[in-house]
Amino acid sequence: MSDKRSYAENLQIMVAWLYGEISEGKAARIIGVDRLELRTMSDIPANVPIPEQAQRAREHYEELAALAHHWSSIIPQAIDAWERERSQTHPAPAPDAEELRVTNEILAERERLLRAIPECKEHGPCVPHAIEWVNDAQHLARLFTEYDNHSAPMTGQWDEMRRLAALLVKPEGGG
Repeated sequence: MSDKRSYAENLQIMVAWLYGEISEGKAARIIGVDRLELRTMSDIPANVPIPEQAQRAREHYEELAALAHHWSSIIPQAIDAWERERSQTHPAPAPDAEELRVTNEILAERERLLRAIPECKEHGPCVPHAIEWVNDAQHLARLFTEYDNHSAPMTGQWDEMRRLAALLVKPEGGG
């Protein structure tokens, strides 16, 4: 069977074939099987009249459709009931005092950093901007270290140092 269609879609095609709405060859091509496999898939004895075969297939399809509808309507209700029961029998654990203390310290350090550097022009206090600012400060510090150590020629790096220094300075009276 073709994996592009569901079982129910293939069953609809077979019902159409059994009712004579489409030919056996067309049904086989749509489903993606040969004619012999199509007859085998129908699993209906050859001595049963075609109208009866079609009626059996239609009833089977309707049964599957009703079952699918039942499951699609009952599953969300079952999940809701399970979640309600779980929240009543297994309440969320209270945060550990030590974990809460550490989290508060991390948040305080974050706020201290965001207040210490120039604000992002687009967002104000902004963590991605703070990360970029720290990276630029580290780069500038490396350039100054190179200059102090005279380990590398500084020709051509003055513009870069000025650019970074301008980015890193917090404006007077700024947030």
